[in-house]
Amino acid sequence: MASPEAVAQIRRHQAEGKAREMYQDYLKLKSRVENLRSLNIHNGQEIARMGVDELGQLERQADTSLRQIRSKKALSMLDNLSNLKTKSLQSWCEKRKQLCCNTITECY
Repeated sequence: MASPEAVAQIRRHQAEGKAREMYQDYLKLKSRVENLRSLNIHNGQEIARMGVDELGQLERQADTSLRQIRSKKALSMLDNLSNLKTKSLQSWCEKRKQLCCNTITECY
């Protein structure tokens, strides 16, 4: 089994990778928002002039973006839950080892 320091280092590395990925997603979404703003869609000036097909496409884009955000949030929460379970199990194992060692030394 890996040492606690190695496990912590791996987790930090994974967290840094996720942070970079989330930042890249943020930049993509920011770019989309800027594009929408440049078209003046966000304040409704152009929406009144759009056809049904264009509005449908815009709605699908918004739905797709929202699904991606929710999916990434759910995955992140599952990863966090998995990490908490692992930490809990490791803590339990450490305490069990300490109890066993203490019991053995008391018997001698």
